[in-house]
Amino acid sequence: MAYADVLESLFDEGRVIAGMEEEIPPDELAAGDLVLARAERRWRLEMPSPGVAFDPGAARWGALQFYRACQFIVYRTIEAATISDFLRREPARPEAAPTLYSVDLTLRYLPDLVRRARTAAPDDPLVGELLEFARRWPLSAVGIRGLTGERRIDPVVADPSLLQLYVDRVTQHADREALDDQRVREALDRNLGAHRELSPELARLLDASPDERRSETS
Repeated sequence: MAYADVLESLFDEGRVIAGMEEEIPPDELAAGDLVLARAERRWRLEMPSPGVAFDPGAARWGALQFYRACQFIVYRTIEAATISDFLRREPARPEAAPTLYSVDLTLRYLPDLVRRARTAAPDDPLVGELLEFARRWPLSAVGIRGLTGERRIDPVVADPSLLQLYVDRVTQHADREALDDQRVREALDRNLGAHRELSPELARLLDASPDERRSETS
């Protein structure tokens, strides 16, 4: 399946069938860019206002990272050093709001990918690399349990639209680990307001101590 078709399948059906190719031809990259642009226009309709500018270059970077990560899971003969080198790359301006928003177009499927990797081989070093990668992209990683280290959330908190999207996802996934950050707890508290029954589990944990929250996530 060609790269652009893989992206179409991801956005339309939520599934990926990755090929084995190491290099994607320029015409396929260009076709993929068109798929990403169409998907972004649809996705923007669901974004909290006022929204964030779309960065096509960052969107392509995120799509290629996701596509390669899918290959790493399927084709287990790829060397660990190759996997590590690739997943530790960063795009231009990695902490800019347009970058975070644009890579999220495909990286928001990262939790499903991590679950698949854990199911296939929970002790495989690939799982650790994916968790480290996810930690660097917290907007896209909501719902992933056991992220290593502190989530790099400052750029998300700095943008109202991204923060609202992040909190919405924390609520949707009941992501207890995300509540370690006080700013997230405060935003979630504002979001729930007087309607804490919308997420009783998270509402209860808002006032819990860090140790109490960790004891429930272990």
